[in-house]
Amino acid sequence: MPRFVRAIRWIAGAALALSASSALAQPREVTLPRLMEAPEPHAPGAPLASDRVVVVEVLVERDGTASDAKPVEPGERAFDDEACRVARAARFEPATRAGAPIRARIRVPIRFAAGSPTPPAPTPRVPDAAHAPAPAAPAP
Repeated sequence: MPRFVRAIRWIAGAALALSASSALAQPREVTLPRLMEAPEPHAPGAPLASDRVVVVEVLVERDGTASDAKPVEPGERAFDDEACRVARAARFEPATRAGAPIRARIRVPIRFAAGSPTPPAPTPRVPDAAHAPAPAAPAP
């Protein structure tokens, strides 16, 4: 069989295979999750001299909540923990396929700004005077 006939058969076979696979694969429009709101990250320890970014991989659920957050490249544990906390508390517009919400795993950069304040210390709870226990009576 001449060489050009084999080449034409190969090209025709490849074209047929490509057209068949594209006909079977129906396009499905997929949109990625979009961040709607997230708490402000607080740098652990002293205020930072320069910005720091921790990239967190997070699973965005169908309802827009985030779960399974973990740092992509683990670094200083305190920053990784705070970045994961911020990512889990964030709210997203979920990813969709053909208009229906789907779960999606994405990477979210969490930026700690230079000079950002440390989280406020929790204030101790002072008992209400009306509910305070009565003083103990002195022993005789």
